[in-house]
Amino acid sequence: MKAFKKSQGFRVIINGISFFTTKGSIVDGVGDFTKVNESVKSAITELERIRKSDPAVGLAGTWCGFNVQLSMV
Repeated sequence: MKAFKKSQGFRVIINGISFFTTKGSIVDGVGDFTKVNESVKSAITELERIRKSDPAVGLAGTWCGFNVQLSMV
């Protein structure tokens, strides 16, 4: 599968805080803290990697010390 388009929507949960965003916003940075931005970027990169062989629509894990859940909407 190809990488996500910049307009692809996601529901993101970081340490219990949730919000909706797009891949474009994730790439540009979703928060004021570098570690939060790095953790969400790492999660979307991992989801894109997984989707090369599996039709996953989300994932959860820990990146940069933050619990991140990422789901396509």
